[in-house]
Amino acid sequence: MQWEDLGIALVAIVYAWFKRGSGGSVVVLPDHVTGVIALMAAAGAIVALATRTPGESAVESNPAPGISWALIGPLVAGISIVAGGGVEKLGGDPAAVAFPVLVVAALAIVLAPYLPTLGRRTRRVLVAPFVFVSSGIFSSVVGTIAGSLGTTGLSGLGPLGSLATVLGFLGVVAAAGAVFYVMLVVVPRDLASPGSSNLAWIVRFAVFLGGIVVGVVLGGAVPIVVV
Repeated sequence: MQWEDLGIALVAIVYAWFKRGSGGSVVVLPDHVTGVIALMAAAGAIVALATRTPGESAVESNPAPGISWALIGPLVAGISIVAGGGVEKLGGDPAAVAFPVLVVAALAIVLAPYLPTLGRRTRRVLVAPFVFVSSGIFSSVVGTIAGSLGTTGLSGLGPLGSLATVLGFLGVVAAAGAVFYVMLVVVPRDLASPGSSNLAWIVRFAVFLGGIVVGVVLGGAVPIVVV
């Protein structure tokens, strides 16, 4: 367990708690501030693609263990989404950043062998804002969907009905969350600091998923069911 995992879980709790169907806001910050944060997060993820740690091969010649080229594309797409959200907050067109981000990411990968090396700790710090922002986006969607189930949550279906619906809801969240987590958390973090075991990632994903569940329950979207 690393400090990033605790941060991701905390972000998941806060966003799933407040971003319900009522349209609640997590924090009140000017759009230009949140826009700059998103752009900085995207830039940090690109730096992780462009650099390597001393004594290790660049990503294009020796990808981190468990990471295939098939996952680099979704990561770049995720960077585009985060950067586009930042541009939109600043009053620009989010669609206009897709191609520039793709070009910059491609150049970062190609030029990685010729760029300065960075220590693992530095790369982890650079990529952390991106995984935090991505976690907030996903948790917000889950919290909003959960809140749309109704102001009384699922309790109106009766104990068994509520339990079945809750389990189904959690199953969908877990399945969608697994795809999100691999693409936008595992890939950038393993690029920045490779070597974690599959078991470690499973435990980290469970902590993230638990944070979302806690946030949803605290938000009142899905009350705890007692059977």
